Amino acid sequence: MMRVAAVQLTTSANSSENLTSCLRMIDVAVAGKAEMVVLPVINDRSDQPGEQDWNTALSRDDARFAAIAAKALLHRCYIVIAATLRRQYPYVADTSLMFGPDGSCLLEADAHMAGDHDKAKYASPRQPPQLLDIDQARIGLLPGADGCSFECARVLALQDAQLLCHSAGLSQKPVSNLHFPVRAAENRVFMIVAASQLPQCEAQTTVEDDAKSSVDAHLTEALVSQIIAPDGRQLARARGLQEEVIWADIEPFQANGKLRPDGSDVFFNRRPSLYGDMLQPPPSEQPLLAARSSTPIQAINIALISIHGQDNPQRLEQALVKLSKLPTNIQLAVLPELFWLASVHLYPLSDIHEYARQVQTALLQVCRERQMYICTSLIQNTDRGWQHCGVLLGPQGVEIHQPQLHFSARFGWHQAGVELLTADLPWGRVAVLTGDDCCYPELVKVAVLRGVQTLLVPFNCQEAWELRSGLLSRALENRISVIACSRDMECGNGLIASADSDWMLMTPESRLAMSGQEVSIAWHTGDTLVARLERPTDLLAKDSTGTDVQLQSCWFLAAELCKPEPSRIDAFEGWGSRLM
Repeated sequence: MMRVAAVQLTTSANSSENLTSCLRMIDVAVAGKAEMVVLPVINDRSDQPGEQDWNTALSRDDARFAAIAAKALLHRCYIVIAATLRRQYPYVADTSLMFGPDGSCLLEADAHMAGDHDKAKYASPRQPPQLLDIDQARIGLLPGADGCSFECARVLALQDAQLLCHSAGLSQKPVSNLHFPVRAAENRVFMIVAASQLPQCEAQTTVEDDAKSSVDAHLTEALVSQIIAPDGRQLARARGLQEEVIWADIEPFQANGKLRPDGSDVFFNRRPSLYGDMLQPPPSEQPLLAARSSTPIQAINIALISIHGQDNPQRLEQALVKLSKLPTNIQLAVLPELFWLASVHLYPLSDIHEYARQVQTALLQVCRERQMYICTSLIQNTDRGWQHCGVLLGPQGVEIHQPQLHFSARFGWHQAGVELLTADLPWGRVAVLTGDDCCYPELVKVAVLRGVQTLLVPFNCQEAWELRSGLLSRALENRISVIACSRDMECGNGLIASADSDWMLMTPESRLAMSGQEVSIAWHTGDTLVARLERPTDLLAKDSTGTDVQLQSCWFLAAELCKPEPSRIDAFEGWGSRLM
């Protein structure tokens, strides 16, 4: 057992006060028996607002770091803190440092993402992040904006990290409420986040402004210090915006298991051979956008439909009735994974093969009659064997037939697909991800690099984080639209999220401003959700800090993410049948 603590500080413009607060809160954390203390960014605010990055950055030999190191030595504990540091003039870097019980700096990590810095003067490292193995745990640092993109956390987790530490700054507030739980859950690691807060008078104004546009409090509230479990649950969370220390007792070895609730091992099931697109040199943003569909983009009216029948014929009939009652202007309907089956325990498969063909025939007839598209998943017997396939059906027939690309233990008979497929439709380029495929951020990145603007996700949600923040994080991180419909789940049945600035989701109270970007959300919590995605008349400005930098980050780290792993699932030919 290891007791960890996250400190939450009120950051002022006075650097001496900030250091005094840090030292005082370290004492409080250690008094609570913390063996590791994570602090927020130490120089988050400048004594001279408006100065350039270089003038406000600290040098590595700044006395503040010596004072923190002395505390680590005094208390015989580990302390993590971050700051913007000067590198070779005129470059700066967001850097996390970890001091050990002997007072030495054991680990120093620069952020790969420039965040809100001037990118022309940001010293992004050209090597993967490093792991520190101490007696209690294997630890990685996520400095700066690195937690807002999946690559650095993934690389650390692939090195067998058990605990990731992030020291947050004032500029990271709402977006981090999405990304940090996702970084923990998609990698099955613990995560500690230490946050800075504004002085109370400034914080009240900021919170009031955020509340005006909020449609979901957990997405727009100010980032607070938190400790997150490998399944995305919060083990501890600061109660407000004031100074506070939170503690949690963790068992780092619990991060060694990478199993989802159905028994799927999300690391063993990775398929680096599918992620090769990330190895291509990073294009500028304009070529990426040009690679998207050249078809003039039209608005689209969407329906997400839940099915609740108790037996198979009843479920299909219910779906056909609901489709027939949709407004005539609906162009796309998304149904859950295998909506036509009351149970996903499918033995023997031969008994349902003919029924699956009947389902496809019935849905294609609806597509032709209503001139619409329908997305769901089916089971098909192909030349590779039995496959669980996401399908997009349209008036002209099958537009996408996408075999699931990653193994799921609940489909032990499934033979993996070999490539990601896309289609150009009136509303842009789309891909279909079913089963657990959307839980693999590498695959979503590959879709984006192939010009995909919209992900269709008929799935069976296994864990609350997938709907609460996972799919929304995918949309925001990659600036795409995600349209997802799940079999019944307590936290909801799906969502429509769009972070692509070419699109607006036309539903009341659906727009959030997050970290300089905007995202539209409609949550599916009932039987049927109807919404409209359309291009705004005055296109929203592209966020210059988003896609371009993330593509570069992907390029620098892609070699680590695409390394062949002989022990992994790609090594097994016919792996579905072997795991039945």
